Amino acid sequence: MKPPVKSFCFAFIFALSSRIAEARFITSMLTTTNQTNQITIEAYETLKVVTFFDYAGPQSRIVVIKDEAVIRGGPAYYGCSSGGNTVSPCQIYPSSLGPLPFVVTGPATISFESLSASRAGTAASVLTVEITPEAYPPDRSITLAPDTGGAEVTLESSTNLMNWITATNGIYSNLSDDQFLRIKAKRSP
Repeated sequence: MKPPVKSFCFAFIFALSSRIAEARFITSMLTTTNQTNQITIEAYETLKVVTFFDYAGPQSRIVVIKDEAVIRGGPAYYGCSSGGNTVSPCQIYPSSLGPLPFVVTGPATISFESLSASRAGTAASVLTVEITPEAYPPDRSITLAPDTGGAEVTLESSTNLMNWITATNGIYSNLSDDQFLRIKAKRSP
């Protein structure tokens, strides 16, 4: 009778953790010259470029490094073909990444770089990305099948995310300091 209870508890914990893992949006702006912003995504994450626009024209780029390959892409921008005249025939030029969204799976590093030597704060380049985790990181789970050994499961707590101590199950309330909790699982033979 105990194995189904263990299976249920682990299934409940992982189902709960997958509900907590949600997408996050990050907006980055280049407002000065020679500026670079960088995002690194892990193996269990996906990055989607939602917005990539440069008000100064093609004066910024995204550099994606994945599996030793390098992809460079320019922004969408508003431009006029009549030498600075902002009257017709002006148009919005699409991103050289192709139609958005542009999606990259991790692990990867994405750099957002300014190519402008004279970027003013009013001529910003804007990049908005959505980072989505998988339901849970696959390298952070243990499946306990019947007759295959087990796992040592420990609840730990910390006040600074650096020093962890073993904690006990129970109710944590009216604490004097911030309290962080994690479940640590170690496979045993």
